[in-house]
Amino acid sequence: MIKNTKKNQDSRIIIWGWAALEADFYRFYRIHLTQEGFENRLSWRRFLVFVRGLPEDSAFQRFLQDKKNRSMAEWDQDKMNEESKKWKGGI
Repeated sequence: MIKNTKKNQDSRIIIWGWAALEADFYRFYRIHLTQEGFENRLSWRRFLVFVRGLPEDSAFQRFLQDKKNRSMAEWDQDKMNEESKKWKGGI
């Protein structure tokens, strides 16, 4: 099952990992994600339930475990504030 490891996550991770999700939805649920999703047969709630239910050996889970991919979607709020102060002439 997919777990949130940080509280600040960018929802675009779903787009960046779309190919892995597409493969997993077919492998585990026999759902053609692009067809179901774009023809409005798969609600957002149901989509998220399926994503959260993916097992540890799913392609999307492996995508999330790759630190290169994960760092695109996670941020440290304190570090963001510190960096923004530098840009504003602080610190």
